[in-house]
Amino acid sequence: MAKKILIVDDQQNVRTTLSKILVKKGYDVVEAASGKEALEKVHTERPDLVLLDTRMPGGMEGYEVCRQIKEVKGTDIKVIIYTGYVDAVD
Repeated sequence: MAKKILIVDDQQNVRTTLSKILVKKGYDVVEAASGKEALEKVHTERPDLVLLDTRMPGGMEGYEVCRQIKEVKGTDIKVIIYTGYVDAVD
């Protein structure tokens, strides 16, 4: 059974590009455009890995989403956080 990866990014083009690459490598891919949607999919899809953008609209940034994912009982979901920002503060 293929590992499932959840891609969380508010930019459709980023989700599409990552999804195409991962599907070609044999992974099952699920996408979410917001932190809220990501948390819903964590509960329904039970991904093995979450690729998570740091900055998203809607009041819930990547770090908060990550914290809530880690609080889900009975799971050991790995999270990789990334950003397109290049500022040292980010």
